[in-house]
Amino acid sequence: MKFNGFYNKCFIFTCLLGLTISVYALFLEIIKEARPSYVPFCDVSETISCSKALMSRWSRGFGIVGLLFGEKHFLNIRNPVYGIFFYITLILLKLTKKRRWTRKVIFYLVVVSNIGSLYLAYLLYAVIHSLCLVCISIYVVNFCLLILLRASK
Repeated sequence: MKFNGFYNKCFIFTCLLGLTISVYALFLEIIKEARPSYVPFCDVSETISCSKALMSRWSRGFGIVGLLFGEKHFLNIRNPVYGIFFYITLILLKLTKKRRWTRKVIFYLVVVSNIGSLYLAYLLYAVIHSLCLVCISIYVVNFCLLILLRASK
């Protein structure tokens, strides 16, 4: 069972990495909205551009909330804000002592995040036609969380 502690530490570290990337993505969105001329380091070319993705209509409420409930709905917030809450929630759940129910909740949250990552990756590739390094980093983090959950069993 020594590996379990190792996997827990790796899981929390990966969540902290996802949290950091989400905060950076939120920072980019806020700066880019305030100063449209701002060019972040991840805007390498026309096809490799995080600005293109982070400023698209899919960058709020996953492009779904606004369609279903309207652009002014309280859930139609920037996607990185969802990420920030998601990673903080995972960390807090992982640190709780009540392991039985938290393991299931963590598992389902991570699975849903990977389904969401697939959806957003599809939008990125097929609809936005851009390669967003920040977005792809988040998808990789979510996939790593899934791998860590499977490995720790």
